[in-house]
Amino acid sequence: MIRIKPTLIFPGKTPRGMANAAKEARQKANLSVAEFWREKLFPKHFTTQGAQEYGYQPRTAKYQARKFRRFGHSNPLTYTGESKENTMSQYVIKVSPNRLEVRMPSPRAWNLSRRANMPNLREEALKASDSDLEILAKVAFKTFKETMDKSGSRPDK
Repeated sequence: MIRIKPTLIFPGKTPRGMANAAKEARQKANLSVAEFWREKLFPKHFTTQGAQEYGYQPRTAKYQARKFRRFGHSNPLTYTGESKENTMSQYVIKVSPNRLEVRMPSPRAWNLSRRANMPNLREEALKASDSDLEILAKVAFKTFKETMDKSGSRPDK
């Protein structure tokens, strides 16, 4: 019997070099996903289209009328506009090859009492739709592929 042990050789790159390149590519992919979510997807939560897409609990007609009379808008997760302004302007992104985290201040209004008819505003603000997850996966894959192509560590090269 003849034993054959296949060995893949990629000219110019060691397995450790390829592993390091993949680690760097995963970290860049996580960073691009976090930035894309914060810039493009999170702001949708403050629109009426976002409320429909993410399935927010309906607000009472009395509350909607009071908000419109006082502030001239009917945007969800926003009463005075302070919560939107704070979460959109103050944030910290932490990434590693295996994890990403976007930290934003949670407005005090999102932490008020949990009466039976009061929606959980923090939970609503962090919902993600299936289409959002697909978009984020595509962003991650595109960034990972571009980074690996630049490093020359792709085995098909």
